[in-house]
Amino acid sequence: MTSISSEMITCSIGNLTKGYAKLKVTIDTNTYFSNNTLAIYNSPLLSNNCGYQDACSSHGQCVNGRCQCDRYWGGVHCEVHTATGALINNVDTTPKTTFQSADSHFLPNVIDIFAIQELDIDQRVVKSVPTTAWTMSQPTNDKVNNITSRLYTLAKVDAQPTLIITVLVQDLLFPDSNNSTIMITTDVVMNVSIQGWTYQSNMNTLRVVLFKNASTTTVTTGPNCGRVFLFGWDSIDNNMQYFRDTDYDQLFATFPTFGLSDGLPTFTRNELISSSTNQSLFGINLPQCQQCSVSPSFSVLDSPDSRNNRLQYGCEGNGTKGDSRIGVSGIVAIAVVCGAVLLAIIITIIVLVVRRVRRSRREESGNKMGPL
Repeated sequence: MTSISSEMITCSIGNLTKGYAKLKVTIDTNTYFSNNTLAIYNSPLLSNNCGYQDACSSHGQCVNGRCQCDRYWGGVHCEVHTATGALINNVDTTPKTTFQSADSHFLPNVIDIFAIQELDIDQRVVKSVPTTAWTMSQPTNDKVNNITSRLYTLAKVDAQPTLIITVLVQDLLFPDSNNSTIMITTDVVMNVSIQGWTYQSNMNTLRVVLFKNASTTTVTTGPNCGRVFLFGWDSIDNNMQYFRDTDYDQLFATFPTFGLSDGLPTFTRNELISSSTNQSLFGINLPQCQQCSVSPSFSVLDSPDSRNNRLQYGCEGNGTKGDSRIGVSGIVAIAVVCGAVLLAIIITIIVLVVRRVRRSRREESGNKMGPL
């Protein structure tokens, strides 16, 4: 240990293997132990993840090892085009945002702030503040940067009179690629800020819980057949970086590796908390802080693999919204019917040829015998 104060302990540690390290801190009689708090990285702190030759698919810039995509492009490496005609809607009473593909017959994707939780050293929830009663300030429009902002403030919590929780929802607007006079929303950023949280213990931490209205399991039957859910995890600390919900278009959600803790950058640990048939909960974990903020972002991108997904899992078109695709079972049925018809035609042709040959032989034999 090199120094200690009321706010910080500085110590020197030898060489460690990258990934999560076992952490044990004892102060007086209080011991803190964790396997998922201290993450060890090589230098540089984050390796580049900007695709082939760090070029971000020629549709963005590699900044601090991550791609910042040009307008109308998204994905991990800016490899996917923004969905044409996708609808992204906000409401005035809550930060909840709805993402709807123009061609989808599935239910729209809904993203909302579910709760703010305090966790103890064993990752158990010791306090949870539901985020249901919001007030919204007047939206502002930044015409220079094409950003519309809505600030939502959570109503006062009686047990924590100093607590302030806000969500700044920012819509990035760009001209429609098909009509330059129409502005469309291509990306949504939710900046969640927490100030003045009263902790039950100095060892406890915070977690922002996000809600999504669907399971994270690939659907292989029923009306949502072919809906594929994909995750991106960091190879070092198994930190969730993004998820894709692949419909006819795909909802792409990005979870930042860093947040702000009392004005300083801090690691965040992102996780899938639970998933059921009708909802999934995601957690963004922060260290103990008095002023904390995280900024997950969401966009709707083209999904060129959606048809292949439906074929792969034997999904049949439901006849809505121009869905004329045929699943694997339909293809098999058509193949069987066509094969049977083709076999019948071949057999018929063989029978006719045999009959014709026999008739020809009889006629030839009669001609050789001649008249008696």
